[in-house]
Amino acid sequence: NLRVWKDFGTDPENTEKFSFKNPNADKEIFVFAAVPHLIKLVRNNFIKFGFHLDNGDLISHECLEEMLSKSKTEYGLAYKLNEVHLNVSNLQKQRVQFATQLLSKSCADSISYLGEKGLLVSKGWRETADFIYLVNNWFDIMNTNRMFDEKVKSRNAFGTDLNNQTAILQKMIHTIKTMKVAGKKYLYPFQKGIILSCQSLIGLYRMVKELYDVQFIMTRRLNQDGLEHFFGIIRQMNGCYDHPDAVNFKYRFKKYLLGRQVVLLSNKTNSSASDENSSCISTELCSNNTPSESKILKENRLSVELCLTTLLFKDMEFDLDSGNEDIENTLPMSTDEVIEEESLRYIGGYIVRKFCKEYPHLGIKAINDISSNHTWIDKVNRGDLYVPTDQFFSQLIKMREIFKAINGESLKEGEKCFENMAK
Repeated sequence: NLRVWKDFGTDPENTEKFSFKNPNADKEIFVFAAVPHLIKLVRNNFIKFGFHLDNGDLISHECLEEMLSKSKTEYGLAYKLNEVHLNVSNLQKQRVQFATQLLSKSCADSISYLGEKGLLVSKGWRETADFIYLVNNWFDIMNTNRMFDEKVKSRNAFGTDLNNQTAILQKMIHTIKTMKVAGKKYLYPFQKGIILSCQSLIGLYRMVKELYDVQFIMTRRLNQDGLEHFFGIIRQMNGCYDHPDAVNFKYRFKKYLLGRQVVLLSNKTNSSASDENSSCISTELCSNNTPSESKILKENRLSVELCLTTLLFKDMEFDLDSGNEDIENTLPMSTDEVIEEESLRYIGGYIVRKFCKEYPHLGIKAINDISSNHTWIDKVNRGDLYVPTDQFFSQLIKMREIFKAINGESLKEGEKCFENMAK
């Protein structure tokens, strides 16, 4: 790719050379690197070497390791992350999901929250969190697939919030251009790819806006997922023979054009976002379950979850005049206890949101005030989170102790575990 860029006269380090003239038309052709591949390379080099920023600070994986080590409780702040994200195998390195989860807002929020509470000893935690925030926002802009996102403005199609989106791209260009991979004095190819893609997106939007009055660009359509989808269809034709020669490719391509066998068996793309509605309980909680047991747990949960929760809330009584004695009159908590309490409060907010109409006394909607990040909910709130009342939270603590007494640290093995726990 670098040789092709050079042959066409593009230069990532030159802000004026990110496109070349179309020989058959008086228009520019803009050059993009594969953004899903770029974020994997950012992750790989960040973990293996670390980065020296322009101010001389070194950011590395040490801060991430400490954050994960402090989140190995029953509940964790960065509940989607585990050691696999840091020690990825060669096969797992090809999965974009591992990179986007590691370089995500939730990971940066966890580092920032623990650092602000004085629970991290690693140097550079603030710079690490700021860098991950920036990479997350940049990837959101380069991977938009809808005009507007109700929760995150950076996921809006490029052009709908042009000033803020351009500012993020320019900040990303400056950060990548001035930072160096630890131990190196030159820009790596992935750095040049990021710079070139950011410049090209800004230039492409300016051109199509001027020529065709295009209002926005869905940037996911600029990556190579479409090409990979086409190759996947061609390769899966004729069974196990997935490396066709030129003649075989011609006949397969003819079938493709005629509309035969054009359904890809696996339609997962590199840059698709993961499910954000997954369980907020740490993966460690159910780590001891076999696949068959996990299936049983899922079936049992679907059948009794709503009934069980409704019965618990129906019989639950609150003394609204009493103070929060159980929570206030406690000794200073350890790091694990702080993380577990904040995570439990977050889960309580999820329960409040699910049952707020039927049981409004369980909690209230969190105030979206970025200046008051004294709790985990305040830190991650984007306007749709809820906070449990002190009375309900004290009941959650009691329910947690009952759960541990019955099941231990993980779900008790066997059939009908939810019905047995309800009894």
